[in-house]
Order: sequence, then structure tokens, then C-alpha cells
Amino acid sequence: MIEVIYKEEKQETEENEELFIIPRNIRQIGFVNGGCRIYIEDYVYTFLGRTASSEKVLGSKKGCVAVFTGEIKYQDGITYVFIRGAILAENMEAAREHVDFSEDIWTDIHQEQEKYFPEQEIVGWFFAQPEVPVVGTEVFSRAHMKNFGAEKVLMILNPVEREDGFFCYENGELVRQKGYYIYYEKNPLMQAYMIEKNPDAQPEKPEETGEEAVKNIRKIIKEKKKQEPEERASFFSYAATVCLAAAVLAVGVNFYQDYQNAEKRKEEITQVSAVTKSEKKETNITPTPSVIPSPAVTPTPDALSEKQKDTENEHIYKEEADVRKAWRRKKMEEKKKESYVENRGEHKKQEAEETVGNVHESYVIRPGDTLYQISVARYGSTDAIKEICRLNGITEQEIIYPGQVIVLP
Repeated sequence: MIEVIYKEEKQETEENEELFIIPRNIRQIGFVNGGCRIYIEDYVYTFLGRTASSEKVLGSKKGCVAVFTGEIKYQDGITYVFIRGAILAENMEAAREHVDFSEDIWTDIHQEQEKYFPEQEIVGWFFAQPEVPVVGTEVFSRAHMKNFGAEKVLMILNPVEREDGFFCYENGELVRQKGYYIYYEKNPLMQAYMIEKNPDAQPEKPEETGEEAVKNIRKIIKEKKKQEPEERASFFSYAATVCLAAAVLAVGVNFYQDYQNAEKRKEEITQVSAVTKSEKKETNITPTPSVIPSPAVTPTPDALSEKQKDTENEHIYKEEADVRKAWRRKKMEEKKKESYVENRGEHKKQEAEETVGNVHESYVIRPGDTLYQISVARYGSTDAIKEICRLNGITEQEIIYPGQVIVLP
């Protein structure tokens, strides 16, 4: 059974009895009753458990022995044993069949006691060995009465089975207690001893209970609240940066697309201008007789008058002009169709056929120009805006850029 007590229990004193305080933040192991109450500090309990479970002990047939330091108090016929330290009997040859504290062992223990626990008294001892039964045998009883006396306690630990128990001497034998307490408090003396014996193994932080745990939780909450504004500010800064980057990217993409469209229109306009120039040049070419044969002229009789001859010659020249005009028109239509089929497809070919023979003026957009300004400046009104947009494949709301080339109706 585990029980946590958060309040201090102050014992009432009678005559010839000292006043003492029960440790705070205790954990109950088993059922505590009878005339002996044992309190072992958590650092001591942890240190002995680690030592007994080490490879040195588990791999040896020897037992691990330590001596408890602390204090013993009495109240209302009950013995209170407070264990605050433990000193290892490192050079002791001990086993469950034989336990003997020699004078040399006691000399070493007293020296360690004066060095690490000078204000404490010896309150009992500890024995651990693999597969040892947690029983107060005759060997343990003799060793206990010879070296410690009836008021001291014994703790036996089986590190393999993780079983332990405390014993008190009652009626000529060691009697196992049904329960004991583990308590938590600052224990710098035991911590220093643990580090001295094993520098690499720092003592574990004891389990937090009671008011200490509440204080630590409140401290963590306060620290988290302090960090929240910084985290929020960091989050909003990050969000703003992402939004700004997205906006810049969007503007860049739109600008690039508009630039590509402008370059495409410029190329189309250049092609149309080249076609119109070729058409204009072809209108000034006089077909040679090898291309367009001249009609045969029948000699007129001498009786025809000069007026009749002029009339006939004029008729012949007119026919020749009609033939040349028809030939040129046919050639221009064929070239126009081929050019627009290759570059613009069937839809552009139809537009080219509709605009054949029409020569449009090209115009380079200057800084500050708008379709409205161009229409008013060129045609005196805004009526030409729709025709300009139709010829250039743009809308009235579309943005035009300096350097962009358009054609005007």
C-alpha cells in the first residue's frame, strides 16, 4: 500500500521526551503498525538498491553490507527510526552463512561516519546478496545483537527478486516489519557520499510529491506563459514573411506572364508588318511578258481612223491591267494563307483573310500611354479603343507596357 502525506505531523512530548517532526512527503510501503516506525530517506534507499544490483555484487558470492546512520526517537511507547545515510563496509567478507564485523571494519566505518555524517548516529545495518531469503535467520540475529543491539534495525534485500524487508529485534529474535516509509527531502550529505563512491552515477532526482510538486508545476506554467508572447510574435513574424513572399511571387509571375504575352504580340505584329510590306512591294512590280503574256494584237486595216486605233489600244491596255491585278491578288492571297496557317493556325488564317490588303500602322507604347490616350490623340475620340483591342487581341482592361508594339486601325 502506498500513501502520501503532505502535512507535517508534530509529535506531542511528555516528560523526558524530545520534540521531533515527522518528515514531509512520505510514501508508505506495506502496512505500518506495531511499536517501530521506520523512515528511510529516498537517496539512501536508491543508493543501496543500485549498489546491490551492480555487476560486482550480482557476479559475486559475497554479500553487500552497509551501516545506517540517522537518529532514533521515542514517543508513546513507539520507536521512530530515521535513516538519513548509509556507509558501505567495502572490505568486509560477508555472506548469508557468515557475517562478522571486525575491528578494522568498524574503524573504517567510524572514519567514514565522521567524514560524511558527523552529526548522525548509527541506527542499524543493511545486507544484500543474490538469492538471499528475506528472513531473520540465526546468523543475522547473532550479528545484529553482537554489533548493534535491540533498538537498531536490519534491512535485507534480494536484488534478483527485488524483494526487501526491515527487521526489529523483539523477544529474542528478528521480527520482520509489515511496512515502512520512504520520505523525500534535501539530503546533501548522502548525495556527496554517493558521488564520492561513484562519480559517474549522479543521484536521481527524488519523486516529487505534495506541495513541492505543486510549486514545480506552477513554476513550469509561469515559464510557459512568459514564452507564449515570444512564440506568438515569432509565429506572426513567420506568417507575415510567408505572406509577403507569396505576394512577391504572385506579382513576379504575373509580370513574367504579361511580359511573355507582350513579346508574343510583338512577334505577331512584326510578322503582320512583314506581310503588309511584302504586299506593298508587290503592288509596284510590273509583270514581265514571260509571266503574263501580252494578248496578240491584230493589225488594223488602213481604213481605220486614228481614233479607232486609240480606242482599241486603250481597251487592250485595260485588259492587261485587269490581268496583272488579278494575278497579284491571287499571289498575295496564297502567301497570306500560307503565312497565317503556319504561325497562327486556321483561326488566325481567317483573320488574315479578312484583313488582306489592309495596311495597319504599328505603334510603340511609351511611358504613360493608355489605350484611352492613344485613341483620343489619334482619332479624336474613344471610339477606336475597341478596334485597337480587336486588332491586337487584348482587352480594354489589360495593362500595356512601355516598349510594347501594337497596330492601329
